[in-house]
Amino acid sequence: MLYNSSYMNAQTALLLLVVAISISECLGQSCLKTYHKAPEKTHLYIAGVLFYTIVCALLVMSYKYKGMGLVNVLWSGLSVLVILSTGILFFDESITRMDMFGAAMIVAGIGFVVWE
Repeated sequence: MLYNSSYMNAQTALLLLVVAISISECLGQSCLKTYHKAPEKTHLYIAGVLFYTIVCALLVMSYKYKGMGLVNVLWSGLSVLVILSTGILFFDESITRMDMFGAAMIVAGIGFVVWE
């Protein structure tokens, strides 16, 4: 179990889970995108599916700390930002000013959701 009251609080545990979910999703999408470019590399397809299995397992764990709605907002927002950054850094994708504005809105939205 990730949460131990003497070590970390529930909010920290949830944050770590959401970060791990986002990273796992990013790795899964990166494997699947690379597989799409080189279909002979079936190990990338298998790795992508495994990373998405990890996403599901971590999501189930995260529901111990908050409701499905809040977890989904945090996961979705953070995943969009991580995957957008990965596309730019590793896949030579470009973004427009509207894309940057949208990313800023996601950051603001996450801030509003977690503000307590």
